[in-house]
Amino acid sequence: MSQINEAEDHYSPISHFPPINDDDENTPLVQSIRFDDRPHNEHSLSPETALIHMMKAMLGTGMLSLPLAFKHSGLWLGLVLLLIICAICLYCMRLLVYAANYVCSRNERETVDYANVMRAAVESGPPWLNTHGYAAKQLVNATMFIAQLGFCCVYFVFMADNLKQFFDENSQIRISQAGWIAMLLIPILGLCSIRHLSELAPLSFITNFMYVIAVSIVAWYLFTDPLPSSSLPAVGNWRSIPLFLGTVMFSFEGVAVVMPIENRMDQPQYFIARNGVLNTACLLVAAIYAVVGFYGYLKFGDAVADTVTLNLPSTAFYQTVKLMFVVCVMVSYPLQFYVPLERIEKFISRKAAPAKQFYYIYGARAGLVLVTCAIAELIPHLALFISLIGSVASTGLALGFPPFIDLLVHYSKRQLTAWVWARNVFLLVFALFGFITANNETVDKEDVVRQCRCGSETEQCFAVLGVSLAICSENCGGILQEIGDPEKLMKCFVDQHAFGELVKTCALKRGGLSCYEEKEAEPPLIHRVNLRKQFEAELNEASKLGAVFRRHPLLKNLTSVIKTMGEYSLCLNNCSNSGRQYGSCFSDDGCQLKKVSTNSLLATVFQCSISVDNGQIVEACYCLVDAGVSIAPLCSIVSLYLDKNDLGSGLEKTSYKP
Repeated sequence: MSQINEAEDHYSPISHFPPINDDDENTPLVQSIRFDDRPHNEHSLSPETALIHMMKAMLGTGMLSLPLAFKHSGLWLGLVLLLIICAICLYCMRLLVYAANYVCSRNERETVDYANVMRAAVESGPPWLNTHGYAAKQLVNATMFIAQLGFCCVYFVFMADNLKQFFDENSQIRISQAGWIAMLLIPILGLCSIRHLSELAPLSFITNFMYVIAVSIVAWYLFTDPLPSSSLPAVGNWRSIPLFLGTVMFSFEGVAVVMPIENRMDQPQYFIARNGVLNTACLLVAAIYAVVGFYGYLKFGDAVADTVTLNLPSTAFYQTVKLMFVVCVMVSYPLQFYVPLERIEKFISRKAAPAKQFYYIYGARAGLVLVTCAIAELIPHLALFISLIGSVASTGLALGFPPFIDLLVHYSKRQLTAWVWARNVFLLVFALFGFITANNETVDKEDVVRQCRCGSETEQCFAVLGVSLAICSENCGGILQEIGDPEKLMKCFVDQHAFGELVKTCALKRGGLSCYEEKEAEPPLIHRVNLRKQFEAELNEASKLGAVFRRHPLLKNLTSVIKTMGEYSLCLNNCSNSGRQYGSCFSDDGCQLKKVSTNSLLATVFQCSISVDNGQIVEACYCLVDAGVSIAPLCSIVSLYLDKNDLGSGLEKTSYKP
């Protein structure tokens, strides 16, 4: 996007415009609807090249979060709303281009950037407003600044989340998200020290090719084995619609390149024509957005993560795709970074002494990278930050400013009709609604939620987790190849369904896993539980138990089994909880299950195991042996123990108490 230079920042005040003929207020200015050819130069864009630039700018990381947006809105409502928002954004972009053409015609200029369109419109407005043109221009610049740096912050979190999941699932390296963000500082600082984008052109070309391949693979995967559409809600929770709006608006990160691309075309009429660059790009992007959002949610259901790359299977092929996205985003960072830095460097070149400009420029570059890194460290949830940036910056640029500019342009033309007022007021109200509601939803999140009620809410919560685990079990199944046949292993769990069902039923009735027995009108508020961290703590406890097993001479051959099961459990945890980092079991309804301590969980499982038929335990053990798991010695020990001892007396010897 930022490889396309904007028009120069110099501007002639609106007072220099030729006067309007006040004798005929209804006569339209012919110049405002003509798009004359511009002189061709080496930087001119053909319509085909302009279309590629528009598509590239709009198909960014936000697209990968659209399945989560559909989760907020519901499957079919999301599809309808997405197409409506795309149409409104396209209409607003066209308003902006027509306004820019009018400004150029009046000021006898060939090109003008977004900020100066706003300035010209304000300075041609009513007397109480036309003295604030410079402030309006800086408002647009500040909004673009926030948007570009917000994208950079999202890039940090996106790369960190994907790297963390990659190494968690494929190695013994365990580094927190904050640790990965800090480590990413090194390559990002190096890339952002390059001042001339032409030096990044080779890397950019390679990563563009990688991005197309990676997106194609993800799209192909989304079409395989989707869930039945009837299993997903057609209409989501209305309280979550603002999050949908914010995420979709973030995806339109290419709105800032509309004017730069139009300015670079020597035949601008091909940009605004009915079958021109702008309409074609937006229609194609809308189709791609709809496919990714719809089929992404249809593929993963409520288990969909903040970005679909976190839902990809843990096989080597898809893990490579994840790394491809990380590399593409890393190279895109300095391109997004270029727009605000260009403004800062212009300011430094005007204000600082030539001898000090070098230090100020590189100091500003390093400082802004550190600022975006620090903000990224504070982001608890990628999806909410995407929605926040979309509602704050993208909504203003794409929906808020264009209708305001259009009103002022028609005021200047003396053509403020009822239709002009109606359409622009509607667009402004729509933008204001998206801005206020999305910000309230993303900023005003509390640290506590109410506990799920017994009955339908608790059952729904377990159902959501069950669907998530079922999908993730398939995605993570490849890890089990290290110890046996994955399909046979899965069948063992199905065949021993009564065994698992009995333990689960027992556990739900006991204090450790039971829901709140309602005694008052409302269940109590409890702190949000980070399910991912809770499960990781339980895995640490299990690894300690595994270390004890490995020291026993009869159980040494279980080392690989314990290690593989640990990796499989970690994969399940990362997959099933990646979309629930807040800890809410199903966030749409705002309740969650009570936090369970590790000791209480283990004690409950041990206690419930007493009521399990001994024959089922032995049968389940040998089923795993038949599937290839090397635990035959353990099955023999369990069989002898169950024959000669009471399982309840064994519980008394453990350190875990119910």
